[in-house]
Amino acid sequence: MLMWKDQKGFTLVELIVVIAIISIVSVSIVGFMVTGSKSYAASSSETNLQKEAQIAMNQISDLIIDTSKVVTYSYQADASDSEHFVIKDSEIPADPYSKRLCMYNGAKAYEVIWKNDGSNKLYYAEYGVTDGAKTGTPTEYLLSEYVTSFQADLTDLEKKRVVQLSADFEKGERKYRASNNVTIRNKVVVNNLVDYEDPTIPGGTVDTITVQGPVYLAPNESYTFAKPLISGTGAPSQEVIWSFEKDGDHNSDTTIDQNGKITIGRTETHSSFRVKVTSKADNTKTGLIPVNLVRINKVTLTTDNSNFVPEQTFTVSSSVEDYNIGFDQTGKGKGLNWKIVAGETFIDDLGVTSDGRHSYRIKKDCVNGSKIRIRATSSHSMHWDYPNDSHIYGELEVMVSSVSGGKLGIGDEFTIGTDDGYQSPDFNATFERYIKIESSEANRNVWTNVGNIYEHDGYFTGTYQTSGEFAGWYKINNADSVPKLFVPQTLNLDLDHKFTMREVATERDVYGREPRKRDMIILEEVVRRVKLGFTSTDPLAPVIDADHVDLHSYILDRTWNSKTGWHDFSAELSDVAKAVSGRRARLHYKWNGENHDFLYCTGQNDVKLEIKVDTNKVAEAGTYRYWPTMTIDNGNNSYDRPESYVEWKVDVGNIDILKKEGFIPYPTHPDFAGKLAIEEVDQAVRKEIDILFRNDTEKQKVDSTHYYLLVTKDENETYTVQVFEDPNRGNRIGNYRCKASETKWTKISND
Repeated sequence: MLMWKDQKGFTLVELIVVIAIISIVSVSIVGFMVTGSKSYAASSSETNLQKEAQIAMNQISDLIIDTSKVVTYSYQADASDSEHFVIKDSEIPADPYSKRLCMYNGAKAYEVIWKNDGSNKLYYAEYGVTDGAKTGTPTEYLLSEYVTSFQADLTDLEKKRVVQLSADFEKGERKYRASNNVTIRNKVVVNNLVDYEDPTIPGGTVDTITVQGPVYLAPNESYTFAKPLISGTGAPSQEVIWSFEKDGDHNSDTTIDQNGKITIGRTETHSSFRVKVTSKADNTKTGLIPVNLVRINKVTLTTDNSNFVPEQTFTVSSSVEDYNIGFDQTGKGKGLNWKIVAGETFIDDLGVTSDGRHSYRIKKDCVNGSKIRIRATSSHSMHWDYPNDSHIYGELEVMVSSVSGGKLGIGDEFTIGTDDGYQSPDFNATFERYIKIESSEANRNVWTNVGNIYEHDGYFTGTYQTSGEFAGWYKINNADSVPKLFVPQTLNLDLDHKFTMREVATERDVYGREPRKRDMIILEEVVRRVKLGFTSTDPLAPVIDADHVDLHSYILDRTWNSKTGWHDFSAELSDVAKAVSGRRARLHYKWNGENHDFLYCTGQNDVKLEIKVDTNKVAEAGTYRYWPTMTIDNGNNSYDRPESYVEWKVDVGNIDILKKEGFIPYPTHPDFAGKLAIEEVDQAVRKEIDILFRNDTEKQKVDSTHYYLLVTKDENETYTVQVFEDPNRGNRIGNYRCKASETKWTKISND
């Protein structure tokens, strides 16, 4: 047997020893890592808890520091218990249901709430304040978690203006106690809401308050007034109360805090108002600071052009209405930012002319019916970002026609001259002139030849061409050097008509030769369909799309000074498209509709519709409509226009109270501003009003009952009124809503 010497390797014993050593070392390392991880987690958890506590205390301190009126500290023994005011926690029994720290600042109150319900949470709420009492049912927002207790101490508040705060936080096995002493900037009282409007502030005798002069501010601009100087005997307190002189002379989003910082609201529209500075030591001593608004109110764009066709250049002028823009410090002033907001591919911006107007050119390939909208936005409103994201701007919208319109009217004899682009030939010519008349459904511009219409009109003499190059044209016997066109009175008033005039000018020599000849279109014009519109003597009559007018009448909304209750209104009719020139032709109207013994209409001079209503006779509501049938001088046809009508809507009342029809002013009614209108959004305002009712037995008489209303308005200008029978708002008998565009109040739930 062979024996190998010097073989290298590990024995089994050696391997076992090495594995044992590695195991011992690994266990030690893993143990160290686990211990380190636990230590890190514990440290991180404690740090997070401390951050949570610090954030909560800082937020509470921010609420307290600017308090201007009263600070209260209270507890509730249980959920149904009223608040009990205390100075510190030693006065609170064990295990209260809740603790509340409330800071009162004029019309607002801010409250920190801790509930002893095991949830360990701290809440924040904001209230309105009326006569020292919290109002509303606000949402409670979470301020902090893990709060196992909360304490406040107001012992040093009135003398040293210091509030002591502390709270215990606990998360898992970690506990942390946070505390803070907050010094309030203003002198306040503790737990006293009785003299809320005039809290007693110690100090010397005040003689005068000296304030700075007027300021000029833009919407969305903030400004801090210089501290007033209070003079007097002794050492009068320099503490003041900042407010506005009057509640209704500024918008609700314009505010001032108790540090004298005013912020003009984005929606502010009052040209001027005054800030009131009142001594806390003597509220009879005040100073007034005028505040003047620097604002662009309106931008208006106008143009002298009436027709817009391809390859046409036109200019746009601007005008600006403003308040005190001369005091603008930004350099924006009356500057405008011009932009084409619709149809930008159809138009070229040529810039500003020497006289300050903006110049534009319509492109050649702009299609018929294209709309171009030009907007000029105030640079000042863009800089200060008011009144909303769209700022203050003016717009001008034009519609492009492939052919011009508006020069011609039915029955018109039109002389074509240089203003129409016509140039006489530069040779001694004889003329042949042809006219083609085409029709289209209104505003479609899809044209069809109407044929020999002149044959039936009897004005021009000539020959209708049925073959050859001029087939479909009417050759007129008009050999004058000045071309003329006559628009027949027999046109269909329901259609658009396009007139094209073609002129062939020829020079002939003594041998009958034609050395020179010019053949060209010298006129292309459109007479638009007759479109009717109304104007009314009733200031509350809305005109809808110029085709009809609504006259809305509430019987109770009328004068009852005598037993003769006639009320007259008239509506005047016009051909807004000016399809009839009025020179040789005139439209005549016959009015359709029923007459009633309490309401009738009559036509005057064909165009004026007079409507009269006898309010003494109207017993029931109803809707009555009148519309014209029109004819033209020497025309053979008549045309009904039921889409162009006057509609009189007669209602007994616009509100249903206790199963009776009554009347109260609606938002667009003239009496609304003095009786129901309010400026504030989402703020209830008390009103008193007499509601009118029709007498059940004598229709010509009106009864009225005095009611008490609570009126609110939302951001969409929708009004809500709650009707009560007594001034204490007990026994609500109705709840109604009306949008700004509506005339009738809609009954809503009375729950």
